[in-house]
Amino acid sequence: ERKQWDPVAVVQEIFDDVANNRSADKNGQGIPSSRFITRIIPIQVTCGVGLEPIKRAVRHLLSKSPHKSEAKTFAIEEKRRNCAMIKRNQIIDAVAGMVVDVCKPWKVNLSDPDFTVFVEICTTVAGDSVIRRDLLKNSIKFNYAAARDAQ
Repeated sequence: ERKQWDPVAVVQEIFDDVANNRSADKNGQGIPSSRFITRIIPIQVTCGVGLEPIKRAVRHLLSKSPHKSEAKTFAIEEKRRNCAMIKRNQIIDAVAGMVVDVCKPWKVNLSDPDFTVFVEICTTVAGDSVIRRDLLKNSIKFNYAAARDAQ
């Protein structure tokens, strides 16, 4: 049976390695630097840019969550690059309404959410992910360079 690849788990493992300095070589050198990687963003599903495709993608991710019926908190982070087709507030309103609809007991908490819904848009493609707080503990907003330099 083929195991499904989980981008969130891969990114978490990378940041755990950085936090625990597991990448040290035999000479005791620390985490290798890279001028090519500064940020690693785990995208669980991609879709077209539009409110309905984004809502469908996030609904799909949440429907698979074993935590959807528990009382939890969430926040939404949206980032757009080279895209003026859709506004930030439209995305946040649509996704927040859909999250509350699918996960009825969930409430908004912007300062310390249990889950964060990420919507990353680049031109005509949206990448979405729903990530638990504990998976973000070492990532410094997925900034590899900052996490490595903090060690």
